Amino acid sequence: MLKLCIVYEADADSQLGCALADRVVVECIDWLREQPDLLAFQREWTTEHCGIQFRWDAIDDLGRDMNLRIRGYEDGEKDYPDFKAAVRALRVIRNLFDDVDAVVLIRDTDDQPDRIDGLNQAKNRFDGKPHGFRVLIGAARTKRECWVLAGFVPCDEVETGLLEDERQCLGFDPTTRSHELTAKNNENVDRKSAKRVLRKLTQGNFSREEECWTQTPLEHLKSKGQFNGLTEYLKQVEEVLVPMVQHK
Repeated sequence: MLKLCIVYEADADSQLGCALADRVVVECIDWLREQPDLLAFQREWTTEHCGIQFRWDAIDDLGRDMNLRIRGYEDGEKDYPDFKAAVRALRVIRNLFDDVDAVVLIRDTDDQPDRIDGLNQAKNRFDGKPHGFRVLIGAARTKRECWVLAGFVPCDEVETGLLEDERQCLGFDPTTRSHELTAKNNENVDRKSAKRVLRKLTQGNFSREEECWTQTPLEHLKSKGQFNGLTEYLKQVEEVLVPMVQHK
């Protein structure tokens, strides 16, 4: 069985990242598509260790407690945002387990798009290297909520009306241009806040949010997620995790 770990900011991020990866694996492998229940015997997701969740802040604290020293990036290149945090998280996981096959790093870019560069720097240090494991990056531009919005398809007249209201308010369709929404914390006054828009469309119902990534066809998600990082994540899963399940 493959051992997969995920580093995340909040529980919803972990649920989203794991569920989407599982969906891609099932859809791409014929025998799993016919018997999806067999997936449970092919991989296990690890999200914590001894009660410590693999949240970015918690795993960073754990790495510091372990006195893990993080050297800068190679060849004199500057360290981009999140490089050291990602390396520390990957080193923690490597120190805790000797049987990890892959680690998924789920991260909001917020107002720092060069976080993606930092995550890729960390990936380059570990991915496929001796004593390492495969590393996948799920960088949401600008927030996880943008990925969810990419999967929002109105299911009735009420939701159709809510989406039209948001189109009028924003001047664009937030389900097709979610990457243009903001990561502002003051979502009550920022009309372009990704959190505000998602809450409005789903009427604050988390179960409705979940449907956006568990029920919406993957092809739709790939189409609407080309600019918010979702398509890139799904592609990495197809290129890395799918072959690992097929050939294990």
